[in-house]
Amino acid sequence: MALPLHHAQISRTLPRWSKALHPEHVGPMLSRLRSEFLDSQGQPVDWFAQASPARQQALRDAIAERDARRQALHAALAPLKGIVEFCEPLLSNRLNNEVSVTEALFVHQPFELKQPTTGPSPLGQTPPRERSPVVPKGAAQTRTLLEAALHNFTADNEVHPFDRLQRSATDIQPIPGLTLAGFIDHCRRLDLGRAYQQHLAHVLDAPRPRCRPYGPTPAGPNCACRDTSRSCAATSAIPVWPPSSNCARVSRHLATARGHCIVGV
Repeated sequence: MALPLHHAQISRTLPRWSKALHPEHVGPMLSRLRSEFLDSQGQPVDWFAQASPARQQALRDAIAERDARRQALHAALAPLKGIVEFCEPLLSNRLNNEVSVTEALFVHQPFELKQPTTGPSPLGQTPPRERSPVVPKGAAQTRTLLEAALHNFTADNEVHPFDRLQRSATDIQPIPGLTLAGFIDHCRRLDLGRAYQQHLAHVLDAPRPRCRPYGPTPAGPNCACRDTSRSCAATSAIPVWPPSSNCARVSRHLATARGHCIVGV
């Protein structure tokens, strides 16, 4: 079967993640790119075409308001960084080392205390009590420097006699210019966990405008805040938290347009 026109060009421009989608997920994803009252060809579906103009407009308004709040939510969360994206440059700058903090490793080697020699010796004399030496026990556990730094080494006993740093999973050589003690000191002073919590608070707890006027005048009959006793403080703002109420409003108008009765909504 011949490939459709422009197939090669479209395949090249598709993002990599889209090529891993399961076929069953493609349809629902594409349907989200168009309004609920349009079919796959972009034409109004029967139940929408048969609805009254007032119901059609009510559904359009509800969808527009929901989409506006979604866009506002995406914009508000745009500064939010993942923990690796946020913490990796901070740790790299702090260490000022050419080794990658996502490749170099902190190696933790479990250990045990060797039992000291006790009891009479073959010559009938009791030898002096030995200090209990430590010996490795089990397989070593590895973390990248970034993963180890996120734990912050808060406890004094988190480092053990056989723990060490190495360049990578395939290179067990020490990291030039960085000792284990120095790395731990950097981690405790940097405190990546606290820094990331502050970043989350800065983005998520930032004050948000409470309303978005979508009528002709601020604080008019179409103002989202419904407060006509005073003017809106933010006439160009749109509500960000929470968007779920708008989704429920769209669902109600969809059911009404389709001829279903919803009681108590």
